[in-house]
Order: sequence, then structure tokens, then C-alpha cells
Amino acid sequence: MLFELSRHSDHHYIANRKFQVLRNFEESPQMPTGYPGMLLVALVPPLWFWIMHRKIDSLRNTPLGSALA
Repeated sequence: MLFELSRHSDHHYIANRKFQVLRNFEESPQMPTGYPGMLLVALVPPLWFWIMHRKIDSLRNTPLGSALA
């Protein structure tokens, strides 16, 4: 179900790109856990916001974070 989901964002960048040539960028933001873990965290909204706000704050301290400003 979640096979190679890390490439999914490249599909949104170029929608007609075939699955076999989708790219994965190591410098792209990553979720703190995989999808199953994030689904469980989402069941407790205060925990979700605590985790995600910390993740966003840490991202702001990177060159990629200038897009969040």
C-alpha cells in the first residue's frame, strides 16, 4: 500500500511522469514517522500539533525554510 510513497511529491511536480522515473530528493522535508505512524498520531490532535510545530520550527532553521517565511 505504501510502496515508494517517498516519490509521491515528484508526481505532483510533474504529473505525467511515469512511476518508474519518479525522483526522490533527500533534502525534501520528511515526516517524523511513516504514514502508519502519522495516522496514529493524527488520532490525538494535541500530539499531532506538538510534533508538527516542532518539525516546522526545525525546518525554518534550514535553507529550505526560507519558503515558509
